[in-house]
Amino acid sequence: MSSVIIGDIHGHADKLKQLLEKLGYEAVGELYRPGPGLEGEQHELIFLGDLIDRGPHNREVVTIVKGLVDNGHARAIMGNHEFNAICYHTAHTTIGEPLRPHTLKNQRQHQKFLDDYPPGDDETQRVIDWFKTLPLFLELGNEANLAVYELDEANEQPAQERFSDRVRFVHACWDEQQIEFLQNRLGCPALVDDQFIQEASTRGTDAYNATEVVLKGPEIPLPRGAHFVDKDENERHNIRYKWWQGGTTYKDVALVPDEQQRLITDDVLPDGVLIPAYPHNAPPVFFGHYWMSGEPQAQRHNVACLDYSVGKGGPLTAYVLYGDASRLGAGRLRGDQFLTTAELGQQPVNEFTYPQEQRHLAWEVAKDNAIALASDTCACFYCQSVFDSTEIAEEDGWVLCPRCGVDYVIGSASGLPLTRRFLAEVKCHWLDGDGADLD
Repeated sequence: MSSVIIGDIHGHADKLKQLLEKLGYEAVGELYRPGPGLEGEQHELIFLGDLIDRGPHNREVVTIVKGLVDNGHARAIMGNHEFNAICYHTAHTTIGEPLRPHTLKNQRQHQKFLDDYPPGDDETQRVIDWFKTLPLFLELGNEANLAVYELDEANEQPAQERFSDRVRFVHACWDEQQIEFLQNRLGCPALVDDQFIQEASTRGTDAYNATEVVLKGPEIPLPRGAHFVDKDENERHNIRYKWWQGGTTYKDVALVPDEQQRLITDDVLPDGVLIPAYPHNAPPVFFGHYWMSGEPQAQRHNVACLDYSVGKGGPLTAYVLYGDASRLGAGRLRGDQFLTTAELGQQPVNEFTYPQEQRHLAWEVAKDNAIALASDTCACFYCQSVFDSTEIAEEDGWVLCPRCGVDYVIGSASGLPLTRRFLAEVKCHWLDGDGADLD
């Protein structure tokens, strides 16, 4: 069975339809279903939440995704925008006011949804009720045999590889403590009920804290007087942090827009603020939410974010989990298994856009271990993964890609462009397009 995991959509039905059609789905009226090319295949879509707000076609996105879920072709989890919508359209049981206040800021953020689903409308309530059926996270069987690593306790580095029997999906953060609380409180799958919604809208409750972390991501306060401006031009004095990576300084861990990164202090985190990395030996986890930029790549061997700012003109991003574990590197998160709407209109990879001299140079660079070892960033033109040079492995005198285990590694010190398009063209040039000699 193959699964396609799809990141934040934010009302961009045009990009959703482009992606579905590329994957082999066909339109039937307002809905989509697997097309003839998918007949007889076990194929499932998994949506990571934030279907709504920001984009112009909220109704169309909800109709398509709900139809896919209702007809057994997809699963979807809740994003913070679905939870915010529930609270915006739900009254406090005691005081009667909306759980999410109808402030100008909140209304502005929610306006595109309100344009399609006005408050008080019967259809609006039906959609809000459907949002309540979306679990806060999922942990499913891993038919793609994705890799995790046993930990070498002596130096806390990944050691022996093994395959996970689980894969995790969450909108913003997989925090074991908060996930355990939600499982104990809501069961599995973690479906919200009316009482939980009331509790989770009350600052300071355990339900509020868990929902904030899982759907919006954990935060830490910046030092006194420090701030940055977020994507909606709001001044922020707390920062979301890279919970999957860990770090010791504010700049190490900060998740802020690229243009704001220079404003984040490089001060060491205060005593008592410990940010551990997502464990090397934990099941692979997919999430959205964070408005990444650049080309999609896995953040770690078992961590991948699929939100690349579709709400601000970026591409809709997906990851294809192949059920065929015989594919070389199928047990790791590979660069060539990402799919974005930005790539759909590109010319075929065998219509080269990079000079022949660069394609030839890539082959020579891959033979020179010293270049990779002297680089900050490396890439593999076999699986089109980009990774930190500290991740590369060496075996029998060869530098190997940590994602697919092949020795087609080139480093940033070569001056070559480490884009997925360039890597794909190099692979096509040297391996007849599909690398049939390896896969």
